[in-house]
Amino acid sequence: MEFHSPALADLAEVQKIFNEESTDCCEYCFGNIYMWSDVYNNKIAVNDGVFVSKIFSEGVYCYPRGKGDKKKVIEEIIKNGKAQFYGLTEKDKEELEKLFPEKFEFTTDRDAYEYIYKTEDLALLPGKKYHSKKNHISYFEKNFDWHFEEITPDNIERCRILNDQWERLNEKKDPEEISSEHEAINKAFDNFFKLGLFGGILFVEDEAIAFTFGEKLNDNTFCTHVEKAYANFRGAYQTVNRELAKALLGKYEYINREEDTGSEGLRSAKLSYKPCTLLTKYVAVYKDKSPSEDLQKNLSNLWQRVFDEDERVTKLFFEKVYPLCENPIIEQDGKVVSSAFLIPCEIENRKGLYVYCAMTDEKYRGRGLMSEILSKADEIKTAKNLDFLLLVPANEGLFEYYKKFGYVPFGYSFEADVPKEYKTVSEKYSEARSFSGTELRFPASVLDYWANSVKIYGGEIIETDGTVCLLGDCVSDAQKGRKKQNTAMIKTHINELKNLDCYVGITLE
Repeated sequence: MEFHSPALADLAEVQKIFNEESTDCCEYCFGNIYMWSDVYNNKIAVNDGVFVSKIFSEGVYCYPRGKGDKKKVIEEIIKNGKAQFYGLTEKDKEELEKLFPEKFEFTTDRDAYEYIYKTEDLALLPGKKYHSKKNHISYFEKNFDWHFEEITPDNIERCRILNDQWERLNEKKDPEEISSEHEAINKAFDNFFKLGLFGGILFVEDEAIAFTFGEKLNDNTFCTHVEKAYANFRGAYQTVNRELAKALLGKYEYINREEDTGSEGLRSAKLSYKPCTLLTKYVAVYKDKSPSEDLQKNLSNLWQRVFDEDERVTKLFFEKVYPLCENPIIEQDGKVVSSAFLIPCEIENRKGLYVYCAMTDEKYRGRGLMSEILSKADEIKTAKNLDFLLLVPANEGLFEYYKKFGYVPFGYSFEADVPKEYKTVSEKYSEARSFSGTELRFPASVLDYWANSVKIYGGEIIETDGTVCLLGDCVSDAQKGRKKQNTAMIKTHINELKNLDCYVGITLE
């Protein structure tokens, strides 16, 4: 499948698919996909009547939608080596399990549950359960000279001004998130009417103090994407919410106000409006994460060309480590020309990724491909809410190169704790444990891979300063010995991680 950034030219085709197979899930609103595409680097594809989008990183997709052959599309995604789908409803979960019995692992995603309300309830706020909402609205109506207008070409600029001012007033709360939202909203305003968006503005006298908008989700449900108001106008949020619902009465039976993204404040606010449905959503992960035969061959060949690696080592890696990895790749001319393996690891209970075997085919260097791979690693780190990226430059000259991408020098070396009588690496290695300094933890299968790689290269276990260390030709001189510092590099927003002296410890059973 050919993925590309969503464009206005895609609207008619994608909307036709969404109309043919409707859902209550907000991920399937084209306007929503379009407005956030620059922020999240969303890509979309349509294959024989089936829509699918990809976000953040390789291997993360929304569940396919459409009347075409979904199984064929999913099989093609699986062939890329990994498949993870988000935004599945209960119906989607049942369908996927029927198409691929026992092949996917499902987990609920509470932060992505969607809040669906009866339009009539939001418009009329009936009964005692909405007493506090009505109190806020009553205060607003009594203290301000207000009116509500539908967003039109004549007043949409007032929304832009409000959006800009709202960002300036609130950016210190969460600069990155608020800046991203500001960017997405402005992109929606750029093509508001072409996208079929609908919304309204709340005015006090002649000042726009709140706006809200969304779009049709299906024949009986409207999806609200955005709601903004100045906090110093008590009751503004409650009033603009009610007025939009009143404008939708008779057109839609339900309003989907999307998810709470794990925010306690948002969750409390959305629950306070008494949803009639809390839409359960799932994440589905393909259980067999082994690469396809073609992909493994492609990656192995690239690895051997770049690093002159022993084929036995690459085979061992794909057996023991690859299923744990994220693997951003770039393909050109029908082959993988740049890649890296992102191995999960931990430092003091902080989770991160070890960027391993970052490589680009010699014929394709100088084109910015590795910078693109590192950018993909950043996206994966962000998507998984991780704390750091770690790598070991292959030579000293690369330290300056990686500094351009925000990496800083970091202490790192191997240690192994074994009984004195063991002098070879033929034994089985178990999970890491700390020795001195701070422990950098990897899964046991990763340590087993490294230990056996040393064996393949004729490595040995020797004593250094009373400590038993794992050494061999595949361990660089910079890594030999506990006293060597700054042999790795780390990228993190957590300052205390930057100054640690870390060791990979291996316990021999």
